[in-house]
Amino acid sequence: MNSNMTRAGEAVERVIDGAGSFPSARPVTSVLALDIATNTGWASHISGRRASGVLNLPTADYGAMGARFSGWLADEIYEGVDLLVIERPTFSRITDSSYRCDGLCFLAHQTAFLHDVDRREVRPKEWRKAIYGKGGMNTLEAKKFAMVWAREMGYDPKTHDEAEALAILTYAMERWA
Repeated sequence: MNSNMTRAGEAVERVIDGAGSFPSARPVTSVLALDIATNTGWASHISGRRASGVLNLPTADYGAMGARFSGWLADEIYEGVDLLVIERPTFSRITDSSYRCDGLCFLAHQTAFLHDVDRREVRPKEWRKAIYGKGGMNTLEAKKFAMVWAREMGYDPKTHDEAEALAILTYAMERWA
C-alpha cells in the first residue's frame, strides 16, 4: 500500500479487498445513537458510561452544516465507538428538512465507514414500538412521549431530540450489544 495513502484510502482499500463489511459480526460494547435532525440528539454508551446531548447545526449553509457534523462525529467515534446507530427519519415529501436529514444520514455512514465503525439504521416506528410499546405516533405525541420516558428512566434530557437519542441507544444496547 502507498505510504501516502490516507486512513480513508485504507478503509476503501479494505472494502475493495473484501475485508470490510456492513455490518460486521464484531462484538459491540460501545454504541453511539443519533436522532438525526438540525438539532441532532445523541446518546452514547462508552466504557460503561452513558452520556447524551444535542448537537446544534448551522442551517444557512449546507457545507458548514456537513463539516460541523462530520467533524463532531469523527471526534465522538475517536472516543471508542463500536457501533453507530442512526435513526433514519421518514418523510412523506421532499422539503429542506428532509434534504438536510438525508445528507446528515449519508455523512454519518461515510464518517463511520472511514473510521471502520459498524453502523445500523433504525426507523422511528421500529425502535418506538420496542421501547415505548407503540410505534405509530404523530410527531407531537412522540416528542412528549420521549421526554416522559426519559425522565421515568432517570435521565434529564434538555430536549426531545436528546430524549429520543437515549431511547434509540437503549434499543440498540438491548438488540446488538
